[in-house]
Amino acid sequence: MATRQTQSIARFLMAPGVVLLLIWMIVPLSMTIWYSFQNYNLLSPDMRSFAGWFNYSFFSD
Repeated sequence: MATRQTQSIARFLMAPGVVLLLIWMIVPLSMTIWYSFQNYNLLSPDMRSFAGWFNYSFFSD
């Protein structure tokens, strides 16, 4: 059985790894959500506009 001191040391040592893994998962997820609301053409990438919920309109049909 681990003592309270070793448990808190273990949590302290695991915290940076847990934070890094959360960032590693949340950043791509948020970028995917952001790009899903964009109207983007690969032939002219400079002409990007905000599409809003229009990209999801086929789910409501």
